[in-house]
Amino acid sequence: MWFGHVSRMSGDRLPTRALHCYIPGRCSRGRPCKKWINNIQEDLNCLQLNKKEATDIVRDRQEWRHRISTSSSPLG
Repeated sequence: MWFGHVSRMSGDRLPTRALHCYIPGRCSRGRPCKKWINNIQEDLNCLQLNKKEATDIVRDRQEWRHRISTSSSPLG
């Protein structure tokens, strides 16, 4: 649900910029922490959508809510 909310925001808003940002640099050793966008990507894979398709569907709030209500994720 939050992905849909942030995706509908204008591009100059901080949450939208944070969603699509890339921070250069090296990570410390060990297993990388799981990021929120990785969870989103897994949920989209379950819905058989890529990020571009999901962003297009988000524009139609009713369709997006229908899609996430049928999702297997407990939090939508």
